[in-house]
Amino acid sequence: DAPLIVMTQNAPVFGAKIDPALVARIGGIEPDAIVGMPQVVSTGLPFVVTILSDRTAVQRLRFDPGGLPALLEAAGMAPDDVLEPYWIAREGATDGGDTFARLLLPPPMPPEDAFTGSATGCAGAYLWHHGLIDAPRYIAEQGHGLGRPGQAQVEVLGPPEAISGVRVGGTGRVVMSGDLLL
Repeated sequence: DAPLIVMTQNAPVFGAKIDPALVARIGGIEPDAIVGMPQVVSTGLPFVVTILSDRTAVQRLRFDPGGLPALLEAAGMAPDDVLEPYWIAREGATDGGDTFARLLLPPPMPPEDAFTGSATGCAGAYLWHHGLIDAPRYIAEQGHGLGRPGQAQVEVLGPPEAISGVRVGGTGRVVMSGDLLL
């Protein structure tokens, strides 16, 4: 078995709440598939945490990057900033998971990230802060639709009203290595 690699992320900063219709456009879904209010959350990098009704809604996502400029404006960010919705359902892709998520990316990046630890931490803080999970520890899943299934142990630190950080841990493997000469 591979060792567990854990990163501890910063205390969350909860930012702008974003109109579900605006976020739905980016995902190519109907606004009623979104549960609650999407919100910018950062534990180091910002994401628009967007809770969807179920795993099927997450699987139906089709990225439309044309809505990103309006999203950045609604979030109060500069036009050249990076900010994507992190789509999450409160059910796993497998029986072993508690959540299932996707991060769709604009060109020229790859179309989707197999697993996004930084966004997983933001989602954990959002879920705990808004009372959408019963306990501060759970199993997050991502990447199953890509044939690269990933799973992480998430632990939100502190009470919902005063989160001090988030731990995200999982196994990994080296897919490339190299030397950087400066």
